[in-house]
Amino acid sequence: MPKGINTDIVMINRFKTFANSRLTTAIIRREYSFSFSLILIALYSLSALLFSCDLATDVEVDPEDLGITERKLTVLSVISPTDETIKVKVYKNLSLFGERREEEEAQEYADATVTISSGEITKEIPYLPSEKCYSLLASEFPIVEGKRYTLRVKSPLADATASCTVPKALEKVNLILTEDKEGRLTMLKASWEDNPDSEDFYALEARYRQFRTPQYGPENWYISHKRTIYPYDRERPFPIQDLNRVSSGMTETVAIYDRPYNHDKEWLELRVAVSRLDTHFGKYARWQNYAEIADLKNPFTEPSATYTNFDNAFGVFGAKSNSEWTYFNKFEKEYSERLNERD
Repeated sequence: MPKGINTDIVMINRFKTFANSRLTTAIIRREYSFSFSLILIALYSLSALLFSCDLATDVEVDPEDLGITERKLTVLSVISPTDETIKVKVYKNLSLFGERREEEEAQEYADATVTISSGEITKEIPYLPSEKCYSLLASEFPIVEGKRYTLRVKSPLADATASCTVPKALEKVNLILTEDKEGRLTMLKASWEDNPDSEDFYALEARYRQFRTPQYGPENWYISHKRTIYPYDRERPFPIQDLNRVSSGMTETVAIYDRPYNHDKEWLELRVAVSRLDTHFGKYARWQNYAEIADLKNPFTEPSATYTNFDNAFGVFGAKSNSEWTYFNKFEKEYSERLNERD
């Protein structure tokens, strides 16, 4: 190939490269200019929008216009055929809106008219300052299994009503007491019949008396204790619920006593009560227990909706029926003599 032609080809290639680079630069500059223009337009638009808005602090909004209504009272009451009194606690809630001090707490509210009705009879429940609650003797208004009752709390703050039906008590509970190999952990196994066609909740309560003997001490002593016992599986919320409802039998195993290593014990008495809770009391108790467990395990857990069966207040009006059985009971004389010997 002649030298001149080769030189022309090199020059042409260089020109193409230069032209392409200039074209690319021009395109980039044009696109950059176009993008920059869009950014400026967006900034001007945003500035105009911000300056055209009023500050939130300058606008007064009525919560009712937003569909937000405050429940200004909390009412708590659980009735039972075995209770001697009907008690109702009423609290004035803290306001959701406005300013308040951090140390402020809900206060007992004594300016309400509280009535309970069976559909046939309505009775007013007076406020008892000594107990800071509304209280009525059950002899004046007996609570009966299977009946439906309505509680009404009327005040300038709210007019709230709720209803519940008293569940029937269990007729029979089978109890078995077992211990581990070392005799330290005492387990109670309770079984009873459950209605598979209804949603039921249960709670267990144990009262026991023991005569304890320290292995490394000169004295014996007698102890009486009462506590509510929960399912042995701590992951399950309290109270117990018949979630399956596929059979009529329910069995719960719970730990009721953990003996210290340096003590010997002798059981003197064990009484077990199984309470059947109505739906409202059961759901409210489970909600409270769930919130407790969630706060302890994970402080970032999303809050759950507060359960209530009142139409214009927080809280619950529920019912329960108690059934009590004595697992064993040694004669009072026997442990009285032992106590005298100790003294």
